[in-house]
Amino acid sequence: MISFRSLSECTWREAVETFNRGFEGYVADLRFDEQKLIQHMARGDLSPGLSLIACYAGKPAGIVLNGIRRIGGKLAAWNGGTGVAKEFRGLGIGKALIEKSLEIYRQHQVEIASLEAMEVNQPAITLYGKMGYVITDRLHFYSLSQTVPDGYVAEKFAYPVQRESGREIIRLPFRREWTPWQTQLASLPEAESVIIRNEQLEPVGYALFQEKMDQSGQRTETILYQCETVRGVPERKRIIQCLLSHVFRFPESVHRQPEPYACSTFNLLTDPDVLEVLQDWGFEKKTGQVWMERTL
Repeated sequence: MISFRSLSECTWREAVETFNRGFEGYVADLRFDEQKLIQHMARGDLSPGLSLIACYAGKPAGIVLNGIRRIGGKLAAWNGGTGVAKEFRGLGIGKALIEKSLEIYRQHQVEIASLEAMEVNQPAITLYGKMGYVITDRLHFYSLSQTVPDGYVAEKFAYPVQRESGREIIRLPFRREWTPWQTQLASLPEAESVIIRNEQLEPVGYALFQEKMDQSGQRTETILYQCETVRGVPERKRIIQCLLSHVFRFPESVHRQPEPYACSTFNLLTDPDVLEVLQDWGFEKKTGQVWMERTL
């Protein structure tokens, strides 16, 4: 009853229609047009040749988007979205799509597979668990409803801080390579970084982020993706405070009336010190995901 077609054999219109039907009623708005789907696949290294449409009785019923990258010397795969149309749910199509994807991963000698699921989507999490995926972390989406946190005081820090391109973090020996797919450097060609160094000018921490602009060049949003430090570094929480204050430009905003812009995090890994700093500044958690992995 269930058959599969490679996305490379389909038109973009068919892919978009199947994707949107598959995510109808989903907890987040994932409705795409053709341009947005192409952008999503390009940014995530998602391959039409690795992605599938499932058909039930000859009708498109579900979709899965797959990508493969080499990370830290290992081939890794990412499930960039699995959806089943409402009228076909409960017929085992989601399970069949995952099984077929795992088969494709093995054919390409993938060593580890990953995906994310909204933490409130327990049916999906349960299904992925039955297919061998395990939760390895929880990912956080925080936002701040004002430009500068109440009570924020610009603190002088003895260590030098530099804003760099995102690619500068490649040079850092403590850089975290294995992160959720969409927060990896390969997914963020426009990202910037803030790097902090100690008295010996050795890098001890970094943050990876992106500033979004409107058509006039006015900043509208700053999104934090990663924040890492050297393991066991002294004054770690102060280093994190310094990094994040520069990411969100709080020191600049304290001394003038800034244009309003949004401050947020995307798929941020669980780090108690980072989350505590954000919460102390009034950031509120809006939603979250689980990060799941499976070895092959």
